[in-house]
Amino acid sequence: MLPEQKERINDYQYERDRKTKSELAEVEVNIISQQLSDSMLSKSEVTVKLFRTFGQNAFKTGTVTKFAPN
Repeated sequence: MLPEQKERINDYQYERDRKTKSELAEVEVNIISQQLSDSMLSKSEVTVKLFRTFGQNAFKTGTVTKFAPN
């Protein structure tokens, strides 16, 4: 097998495992914003799910200290 062929196969397998991030509905974005804001104001812990293009998504738990919605 030629090195170019092996590289193309590896690239294909890498891209095959890529996940796409789903778009959130406006209602979902508002709920998340409210939960983050509440965590900051009440100093309570919140758990967020972080999207990963490859591999499993990560979960982080903590108290929000700064919040800047886009």
